[in-house]
Amino acid sequence: MPPKPLARVTDPAQLDQATGPQAKLELRVPASWLVEGCALEVAVPKVLCCARCDGGGCDSCGRGGALRAPAELSQRTIQMNLPGEHTTAVQLRIAQPFDDSEIDQLLVHLHPGAPTTTGVRRVGTRMQLAPASLASWVQPALKIALVLLAILLLALALTR
Repeated sequence: MPPKPLARVTDPAQLDQATGPQAKLELRVPASWLVEGCALEVAVPKVLCCARCDGGGCDSCGRGGALRAPAELSQRTIQMNLPGEHTTAVQLRIAQPFDDSEIDQLLVHLHPGAPTTTGVRRVGTRMQLAPASLASWVQPALKIALVLLAILLLALALTR
């Protein structure tokens, strides 16, 4: 089963206020990928450093300093978009990166450098948002526009 693309519209303020477990992942990628922007596929390691305590141990990670990603490689392989136009490091925050995982957010730090981190590969140009992600706001807006158009046409018909 291929990994599902992560494309969700999420409120950054809610993510900032979240208190759940956060893991961090440091990756090296070619500088050109950061400048151009692209889609990446990442095989996330099974054990990740806790982003809240930087591995020191806190309530979010059960005092262990680390969080566990799913055991199966297929369940911990994710896709992400690099936004492009960056010449230095960039951080991406992925909400709920894995199904049925204790990790609420994955903070991915991407740094320019060689060699590329093992398990990271470019899979093409930037991915388009999944239609389901757009549907949550496009469909209501389209319905409103159609209702307004119907009202306008009815008003025009009545004035004749």
